[in-house]
Amino acid sequence: MSHPDDVAEAAAKAFNTLSFRGSTAVNIISDQKSGHELAAILGASIGRPDLMWVTFTNQQLLSALVQNGIKADVAQHYMVDMGRAIGQGLLDDYYQNNTDKVFGRRSFREFAQEFARVYQARVG
Repeated sequence: MSHPDDVAEAAAKAFNTLSFRGSTAVNIISDQKSGHELAAILGASIGRPDLMWVTFTNQQLLSALVQNGIKADVAQHYMVDMGRAIGQGLLDDYYQNNTDKVFGRRSFREFAQEFARVYQARVG
C-alpha cells in the first residue's frame, strides 16, 4: 500500500538521482494491512464501524466495474488480473523476495483521515 504523497516523493527523488539508463524498479510501501484491517480503519474514520471487507469472484468484480463505466479491458487487466495475482500470492512472493524495499512515511490511518474528510464532504 502506498500513500500518493510517498509515491510523489519517491518519483521526485528518482528524477533527481537516476541516470535513466536501463530500467530501475523502486517499491514504495507506506503501510501493510490486511483487507479486514483496511475496512476497520476506513469504517472507523467515516463513522461506519460496521464496514466489512467483502471478497468477490473475478467475474463479479469484472461485471461490477464494467457496469460502473470502466472499460472492460482496463477492468480485466488492472483490477481483475491484479486481484488474481494478489489472491495467488504472486505479488507477495515478489514483495518478500525484494531486498530494496522503500518504506514511505505515511500510514494508512493518516490516509483514512484524509479519505474521511473527502467522504464526509461528498455524502454530507
